[in-house]
Amino acid sequence: MQSNQYQKISISLPPELIKYADQYEQNHGLKSRSDVLAKALRALREQELTESYRQATKDHLERPEILLEVGVNDGLEPSTEDTW
Repeated sequence: MQSNQYQKISISLPPELIKYADQYEQNHGLKSRSDVLAKALRALREQELTESYRQATKDHLERPEILLEVGVNDGLEPSTEDTW
């Protein structure tokens, strides 16, 4: 999900990461360093979510009732069949 609203922040990075971000931007046709960082953060979020689902599956195989107790924090809002 992409938002049209942005918030400006300031970050500090080592020179080699800035160089890599600049090269990535050029090599992948991105518009800015912000686009590079946004893409990297989305990939990290996806990686964490994937790992959470893997762990939830493992937990479910070991104890099927565990998903009812904890669930997965995927950032999705609860829904009903009516809202699918």
